[in-house]
Amino acid sequence: MSDTDQTLPILEPVAAKKPRTRPGRFEPEIYVEDVIARIPNKYLAVNVAAQRARVLNERDLPVGEAAKQAKKPTTQALLELIEGRLSYEVILPRPALSDTDVPFDDETDEDVAALFDEYADDDAGGGDDMAANFDDVD
Repeated sequence: MSDTDQTLPILEPVAAKKPRTRPGRFEPEIYVEDVIARIPNKYLAVNVAAQRARVLNERDLPVGEAAKQAKKPTTQALLELIEGRLSYEVILPRPALSDTDVPFDDETDEDVAALFDEYADDDAGGGDDMAANFDDVD
């Protein structure tokens, strides 16, 4: 068996862990490793969680004592991501049009130039045709 015949190991999905909490604290500890277990790209994970946090933040916010006990939108979004309750879809950008994809040619350019000249000649006649059609009301 040569060096080029080696196969890469197959990675098994990691089971989601329950978020850890510090003793005496309401907010759970969220580790990057827990988030990366769900979404391998940390930048994508941040964008997914941030988008969910914005949605949560737009809802009615609790007031008074309830606001102190409520989870912050970012914490709640990250917890949803870690627990697998948050899904996402990657949308790939469309390819840009190249110069060869543009359907115009020199003949089309000449037609467009002729249309502009025609409209320019109509406007050069002077006076406002629409204003001439109205009678003055006194």
